[in-house]
Amino acid sequence: GVAGDITATAGIVAGYAIPFNILGMTINVGADIRPMFRIHAPLSNKAALGLVQSVIGGGGGDVDVFSIINSVDALHGMGVGLDAGVIVELGALKIGLSARDIGGTQFTYNQSPMGEVVDGLMGNRDFPEGTEVTGDVAYVIPMNISAGVAFHPDLGGFRYVFDPIIHADLQDPLAVLNEGRSPWTLIHIGGEAKILSIFRVRGGFNQGYLTAGAGIKLLFIDVNASVFTRELGKHIKDKPNSGISLEA
Repeated sequence: GVAGDITATAGIVAGYAIPFNILGMTINVGADIRPMFRIHAPLSNKAALGLVQSVIGGGGGDVDVFSIINSVDALHGMGVGLDAGVIVELGALKIGLSARDIGGTQFTYNQSPMGEVVDGLMGNRDFPEGTEVTGDVAYVIPMNISAGVAFHPDLGGFRYVFDPIIHADLQDPLAVLNEGRSPWTLIHIGGEAKILSIFRVRGGFNQGYLTAGAGIKLLFIDVNASVFTRELGKHIKDKPNSGISLEA
């Protein structure tokens, strides 16, 4: 039952945003374009088992990792993504709306053995010609629409002692219609309070589960920790996945 894939994406982002002042509001409108190159190599059961054996030593030392990878058929090609968004500023309140991969980002793929792809990139820094991938299979990153709101009150001089901010967002509401997901799995609400400009305390509501965290910033050291649960299924309590994160 073992399978897998190897995926690598490289690209650049070019964007621009313009602010408008209307009736005391600041409206920021922006967009960007993202040309991307991508390699996607699905691993069959045989290839995946070979890699596992090479890692744990089950192949008796005779398994060549690079030989396995180079023989895998890889899809390679290019896609261009378009994004747009708007942020409305009303004093301490900000409201945002964004659309990512507008219309769905389509990749046009050719297929070649992974070894030829690597040789082409290492040699003339280009993909091999390969075989064009045709048919009804669509390689598309679906469009994602998100909306959010943030409230950051200005407490004047007291903000150096206590500075709170509250965020809430709804991510990809189209998934409710397209995938039958519960709306609760798309909602994220959280708050952060800076204390003495050094400590940070955080709490929130992530996909129907409580989350909490804290941080400290001293000179060049920034340490943050959090406890969270995320939902990997379509409804709350389908496939909850809990974890702890620590970064410095």
